[in-house]
Amino acid sequence: MTAGGTPSVLLLHGAIGAGATMAPLAERLAPHFTVHVLDFAGHGPMPAPAAPLTMELLAEQVAAFIAARALAPARIFGHSLGGYVALQLAEARPELVACVATLATKLAWTPEVSARMRRQFDTAA
Repeated sequence: MTAGGTPSVLLLHGAIGAGATMAPLAERLAPHFTVHVLDFAGHGPMPAPAAPLTMELLAEQVAAFIAARALAPARIFGHSLGGYVALQLAEARPELVACVATLATKLAWTPEVSARMRRQFDTAA
């Protein structure tokens, strides 16, 4: 809860997106929640990290965001990649997460699926 008593919600965007893609949802939620939006490393205005972009790195980014804003335990909505990161965080750091809702989040990753997705995002191909 925020000081005013309005519950907070954290919105996490999908792959190759940015926090700005969550603006329409944030506007709809604003009368009922204090809305927080994060840009993942390597997305939108955020520079790519020096380390490989992994789910663990993104989950730690969300953990740091939650801690910096005193949102724990956080209500999180994640679209696609954002949902996967939220679920990863909930598993690794359950004390930081009150609940997770996802939309279009792929849960069944195999090496074959991962390779196919990587080919889809390869701009050199």
